[in-house]
Amino acid sequence: MAGGRAAGAGAADRVTAADRVTAADIVTTADSVANRVNRVNRVHRVHPAGPTVFRGATVVDGTGAERYRADVRIADGLITEIGDRLDAPEVVDADGLVLTPGFIDMHAHSDLALLLEPEHPAKVTQGVTCEVLGQDGLSYAPVDDTTRPALRSQLAGWNGDPADFDWDWHDVAGYLDRIDRTG
Repeated sequence: MAGGRAAGAGAADRVTAADRVTAADIVTTADSVANRVNRVNRVHRVHPAGPTVFRGATVVDGTGAERYRADVRIADGLITEIGDRLDAPEVVDADGLVLTPGFIDMHAHSDLALLLEPEHPAKVTQGVTCEVLGQDGLSYAPVDDTTRPALRSQLAGWNGDPADFDWDWHDVAGYLDRIDRTG
């Protein structure tokens, strides 16, 4: 493709078929958080309906290669091209921002936060796109009606526990269904 590389076109490419991306996966970190917080928040709210180019991002691709400046085009949830002077119906100015694969938080206490605030800005604005839940031997599921009050009390110290919040699940499948319905 003129001006860039097609994803998966060869071993030298920095993008593979495994590099799936959604709007939530677009990770941007500002050089100066205090000066760029509004811009970063705007970028995180991008939910492209069609092809989108992140223009002039500093790309750190996670392979260990040196960072580089490039445009990154996404379409249909995939990175489709990385190059210079790319175009798309929607263009996001990423000058001064870093674009990376999402980070994995291996020790999170966000079990309830995901249900109360599905966009989860506390993690997404730090670049976290995957979390391991149910840490420290405590989990929101499975739970039965007898142990639910004690579990809610224990977990409230980490995650809070709004009085009107409905725990409408008993098993892990029910908890995951609730996450899917919420977000």
